[in-house]
Amino acid sequence: MNYAGFTRPVWAWLNTAPAGVRYLRTDSPLPRTGAEQAVRAVRAANAGLPWRVLTHSGNALSTHDSARFRTVVGGAGLHEVGVAAQVTLPGVPFVFAGDELGMEGTDGENARGPMPWHRPEAWDRRTLEAHTRLLGLRAELPELQTGGLRWLDAGPHHMTFLRALPGRAVLVHLTDGAHERVSAAWSDLDVAGMGVLARGGGAHARTGGCLELDADGPGT
Repeated sequence: MNYAGFTRPVWAWLNTAPAGVRYLRTDSPLPRTGAEQAVRAVRAANAGLPWRVLTHSGNALSTHDSARFRTVVGGAGLHEVGVAAQVTLPGVPFVFAGDELGMEGTDGENARGPMPWHRPEAWDRRTLEAHTRLLGLRAELPELQTGGLRWLDAGPHHMTFLRALPGRAVLVHLTDGAHERVSAAWSDLDVAGMGVLARGGGAHARTGGCLELDADGPGT
């Protein structure tokens, strides 16, 4: 389980939790950082791991020892950004039962509620659809499973990176809110061009003569 190189940085970046929510079983308040600080934490924690170990480590947003990620981020929009990070960064997505339905909990005890199989009206259909779509995308694209990682850009509200295999690359752009446009020439990315495979929320991509990315809200 890659808590240091995935869970804690993503929590800190997307954190909007109410007072009293703690990281795992610590007594320390959950920090709040920007995306660029999260990227630095991810890189520092993962730098010493062999690539094979990193790609076989679990990327968890919630576990039976933690608050529910939905409680940490407060809504479906940021929850979807976290799931996108979970399926696109190196590692194996670990989905704690009920996260895909938007279940909540402030610590490892009350986060262990039973799955509401008999109450489908309580399921967050948007969050369930996001899990289905994003996990399906990972299954479809080998770049997201075994491709190399190249960080491209990060700011207070966004992180952008490439997952690449020989002759193919997938660019991932994650944002927690609005940010100014960033752009890159195809030659800077070592590609001849790109198209939009999927998008969600407030993130926008333009793929004309170069790549342009911006956002007006949380998105991927």
